[in-house]
Amino acid sequence: MRRRLVWVAIMAAVSVAVPWLGRVLYPWPYLSSFVQAARGEHMSPYLLAAVARVESRFDPDAVSHSGAVGVMQVEPTTGSQLGHWPLPAADAYLREPQRSVAIGAQYLNELLHQF
Repeated sequence: MRRRLVWVAIMAAVSVAVPWLGRVLYPWPYLSSFVQAARGEHMSPYLLAAVARVESRFDPDAVSHSGAVGVMQVEPTTGSQLGHWPLPAADAYLREPQRSVAIGAQYLNELLHQF
C-alpha cells in the first residue's frame, strides 16, 4: 500500500512538472504564426514548429551556408518563385517570423503533396 502511495505521489509531481519542463526545454516562440500558417495550409502546427526548431532554433536572423534565411530557412529564390516578393527584397521578408512561417508552410505543403 505504501509503495502505491509513493508511486501516485511521484506521478502527481511529474504531471505538474512536465508542462513547465516542456516549455523550458522546448520553447515555442511565434506560436500564433505557426497556428495561423498551419490552418491556412491544412497541416499540423507541430510539424511546422519542428521544422523551425531543427532548421533555425526559431532564430529569425539565421542564415544557412546555402543562403536560406529566417525561422523556416527558406531560400530567397524559393520564396520569390512562390510569388511572395521580388528577389531583391527577399532577405528582409524572410527575416520577419510571421512571413517566414507562412512561406515555409506553403512550401512544405507543396512538397508534401508532391512527394
